[in-house]
Amino acid sequence: MKRKIKADELQKLGIVAKKRGNDWEIFLNGHLAMIGLSDKDVELFQQKSPKEMVNILSMI
Repeated sequence: MKRKIKADELQKLGIVAKKRGNDWEIFLNGHLAMIGLSDKDVELFQQKSPKEMVNILSMI
C-alpha cells in the first residue's frame, strides 16, 4: 500500500486542497482543477504518487 502524501509535499507540487462546506476543491498552481469531491475522493487521490497526481490534474 502506498503511503499518504503530506500537505507540504503537495504544496511543493503546487497542489492545494480546500474544504468548502461538505465538498473539497483541488487547486493546481492557484487554478481550480477539481470541485465537488467527497472526503473519500480526496483520500483516494492522496494515495496516488506525486507524478500520478500532477498527471491527472494536468489532463483536466
